[in-house]
Formats: sequence, C-alpha cells, structure tokens
Amino acid sequence: MDPLSFFEAAHEAYRQAERAAGGPAERSLRVAGHTVHLRFAGPVLVRPMTRAFAHLVSGPAVEPGLTVHLWDSVSTGVPMPPPPWGSGAYGARGEVVSFLNERIHITYNVLACSLSLIDLERGLALYWIPETDPFPMSESAGPLRTVLYRWMRSRGLYLVHAAAVGRPDGGVLIAGRSGSGKSTVALACAGSRIGYAGDDHCLLEAGLSPSVYGVYATGRHHPVDAPRFPRLARYAGTIPPGEKALYFMNEIFPDKVLRSFPLRSVLVPRWAKGPGSSIHPAPRGAALRALAPSTLFQMPGAGTEDFGALAATVREAGAFYLDIGSDLEALPDLIAGHLDAPAGAFR
Repeated sequence: MDPLSFFEAAHEAYRQAERAAGGPAERSLRVAGHTVHLRFAGPVLVRPMTRAFAHLVSGPAVEPGLTVHLWDSVSTGVPMPPPPWGSGAYGARGEVVSFLNERIHITYNVLACSLSLIDLERGLALYWIPETDPFPMSESAGPLRTVLYRWMRSRGLYLVHAAAVGRPDGGVLIAGRSGSGKSTVALACAGSRIGYAGDDHCLLEAGLSPSVYGVYATGRHHPVDAPRFPRLARYAGTIPPGEKALYFMNEIFPDKVLRSFPLRSVLVPRWAKGPGSSIHPAPRGAALRALAPSTLFQMPGAGTEDFGALAATVREAGAFYLDIGSDLEALPDLIAGHLDAPAGAFR
C-alpha cells in the first residue's frame, strides 16, 4: 500500500467515525493569517484539542487553507486502519520514513499513541487517537503540532521551539534547550505589562522583517517551580503525578495574549547568581545555536530549509544574552526596557 492509499483508507475511517458519532462538531481558527478548519467526529475531542487555540477561534470557514478531521476510537468505535509499515519504520521524530513523500506526511506520537497524517496537495489532514481518558497533557498543551508544522512550512512559516513575549509593536523570541529558562521567562511575564505569545512553540515568518505568531496560549512548569510564579498560583489545580502544571493563558489573562508581533531580537537565557537579571549583546552564532538544534530535533522532516530560515532570522534580528536572576518579578520591566531601545540597537 502506498502513502496516498493509506491516507484514503484512514480518511474513510474518519467518515465512518463521524457517522457513528451522529455528525461533526466544527471549529475554525485564524492562525498567522491562514484559516484552519477543525472537523471532529462528535464532541469528545473538541475541548482537549481546541482549548490552547481558543484565542484564535474565528467565524465559520468558507474556504479554509487547511482542514483537519479528528476522531478517537473509544467514543466512535472506529479504529485507525492497521498500518502497512513495521515497527522499524519510524524516524527519530516519529515520522514514518518509508511513507513520506512530497505530498503525504505521516507522524506517530509514541507518548500519546496518536497518528497524524497530512495531504499537502489537498490541504487535508487527519488526527486519530485511540482513547481520551486520560487525555495526554502534552497534546492539550500543543495540539496538532506536526500537522501545523508541515502545512505552515509549505507557506513560509516555521514552527520553532522557543518562547515568545512582547508587545504589538515588537517582541522577542527566547530560545534554548529544555531547562534553559525560556519557559521561566515567559511565565514570569504572564499577566504583566508584557504580552504573552507562548512558552514552548510559536510560528516564525523569516525574511528581512521577521515576525512571530502565537499559536498555543499555554504555559507549563514543574510542580516544584510553582513558588516562582505567584500570579499563577490559584490556577494550577491538581497536577497528575509525573506531569507539569498546565495553564491556559487565553483563559487566565485573555487581554495579555498576543497573536503576533514584529521580531526585535532573540534572547538566549542563562541562569545567573543573585537577584538581578540583565540583557547584553550576544554573538549571532549563540542565538542560532540556541534556536536551531532543539527546533530541528523536534520537528519531523526538518532540515536545511528550516536551518536557513532560522539563520536568516538571526541575521536580521538582534542577539542578546538574558541572564536570569532570582527576582523574576523584575523580568517584565527589564524586557520592556529592552524593547524601548532604538531599532538600531538590535543590529
């Protein structure tokens, strides 16, 4: 069976699931200037798969650029067709290597046991998960990540592993591997004078005037870090064992969530001694090393094109170290002052 034939078989399974569920539930999103239409087989997946996107919900889609059909097997009774590939077919990032071509991309998420498929030619994607209880927290925090990555990439937008904060007139990417402090900086800004666009992933439009687009209005931290974020304390709720606290900023601070901003600079966080934080120039190579490896490692099929877009962005935007002290409450004012600098200061 070739990739397109398997996609068609999976698409027919979705149709069966929709009939079994008594019809579809539908939502439309406006993401980075593009309309994405979500069509669910019944209501079960609607909330867990759209809560992170709630700030992007738009009116009914007339001609969406991308349509995604979603279903689960428990509520509909319809399974995904048996995969025609073996257990050794998966790449390091979950891509089904033997079933990738210029048109069809298939990715398996081993943690959620979910399968994502996209037909780039038709602007049609499928998402399937066997069961929803409990629903994987990682899927709620960043739903449809590989589908959006693939489709947005074909339109010159790159889903990058970075936090993003700022103002409508300009903001920053905070880049670094897991544990570097990027989520700490973003969460410290939540609900402050600095707007919030995400703590883990956002869309980047490269070029001479790069722009950032928020996608997931979520934030996460380890339970032991809760005292660092007093603004969020009453929203933490019960944290399952082994999981991080998960916040939906579009519900907590709806007026502070940013959809987009011009990119002013890339900040590379580093942990500092003492209470004070500071921002000072960094080599552009340091910013690229902070931004590129984790992005390329996470995104199935990422390669030379993605690296080139990230390198071009770092060339155009400024590169700075952000040394993080223990007084996190001071970070929003520090970043605001950084953004107030003349445009020439970022080059």
